Amino acid sequence: MLEILLVVFIALNLVFIGLSIWLIRQRKGQLNQLDQLNYQRLEWTSEQAKLLERVHNHEVQYTGLKAEQARDHQELTGLYQKTAELKTALSEREKKLIEQEEFVQHAKKQLIVEFQNAANELFQEKAQLLSAHNEKELSQLLQPFREQVKQFSEQVSKTYDQESKDRVALHQEITHLKGLNQKIAQDAVDLTQALKGQSKVQGDWGELILERVLELSGLEKGREYETQQSFSTGGQHVRPDVIIRLPGQRDVIVDAKVSLSAYERYCHVDDAKAQKDALKQHVMSLRQHVKGLGSKDYQALAQVNSLDFVLLFVPIEAAFSCAMHEEPSLLNEALALNIILVTPTTLLATLRTIQNLWRLEHQAQNTKEIADKAGRLYDRFVGFIADLDKIGRGLESTQKAYESAYSKLSTGRGNLVRQSEALKKMGANTSKAIPEHLLDRHDYSAEEV
Repeated sequence: MLEILLVVFIALNLVFIGLSIWLIRQRKGQLNQLDQLNYQRLEWTSEQAKLLERVHNHEVQYTGLKAEQARDHQELTGLYQKTAELKTALSEREKKLIEQEEFVQHAKKQLIVEFQNAANELFQEKAQLLSAHNEKELSQLLQPFREQVKQFSEQVSKTYDQESKDRVALHQEITHLKGLNQKIAQDAVDLTQALKGQSKVQGDWGELILERVLELSGLEKGREYETQQSFSTGGQHVRPDVIIRLPGQRDVIVDAKVSLSAYERYCHVDDAKAQKDALKQHVMSLRQHVKGLGSKDYQALAQVNSLDFVLLFVPIEAAFSCAMHEEPSLLNEALALNIILVTPTTLLATLRTIQNLWRLEHQAQNTKEIADKAGRLYDRFVGFIADLDKIGRGLESTQKAYESAYSKLSTGRGNLVRQSEALKKMGANTSKAIPEHLLDRHDYSAEEV
């Protein structure tokens, strides 16, 4: 019996040991699965962090794009407002020009009518008494006056022809202003290759955009602006990109040699850190160019009567906007060095203002010339009236002398006609006869002699 119990006990122990071993193996398998799950959870957590970082970067880019879109919308709104202002100014200008033209035409007609009336009155009073010689002298006297009237009329016509051309040009400028953003957008496409090139290529591209803006402004090259002129000052050789002439013999210098290589990297990198570094380099490049431009001291050039500031042309609106957004103090730093940062839009507005100043200057010169000619014309007219009065007084004196001589000839007792006819009747030999209208006044006889 004891042996049976011992066998049962041993069997139970073996079963217990087998169950323990099986449970231990099951536990190890569960632990291995748990480790795998923890490892997968760590991988998922890492992926989630990367996804969150990418979402954050996209949010930052979205915020930047949204801000840039808002700025573009604001600039577009400003352009629309500028267009509306130009249309209003054009309408007012046309109305004013029409009123001025009507006034001048009315004054011209009134002057011609008054002159014709005065001349007709004088001519009607004196026409019968003027001889061929006097008519010739009068024609010679009137010839300078006719020339002055003709010159005045031609000058007035020329002025209003120019005004009409200016109105057409203003319409064209408004059309150019509407299409400016599209042109700049197309130029931005061409910029991609230019920005990837060398600094010389970038500079040439910036100068090309500047030349297009100058063409759109209406200024005339060689008269109102010059390009690539060379000067020497203090032993240094300088060559401003553009010199813009102002009325009053003043000049404005424009520089277009700004580098945009860092901005090109900023536009084409996807990594947020690399993009931020490129933006900082872009701001640094602009700051260095501003300092370098300030050291050139264009205002000291003896050959150029420059204003106290220089215009630094940034050919891409977005490059200027992102730099100002990243470093707003850059604008004040440039102003402290007498440098103003301009873009195609702001430069075009400035150039249009200068073009209007030149147009007003030309109109003022024409107005002064017209006033001078009108003054000389008026002086000639006064002199002409004085000469006519002098001729009238001379003709009046001649008329009185004629009437006195005629009275002695044919009226009164003992007049020459009476005595001559009496001598004829008394037998004087004659070959001619006295006109009948003189003889009809009296019945002559020898007793009256």
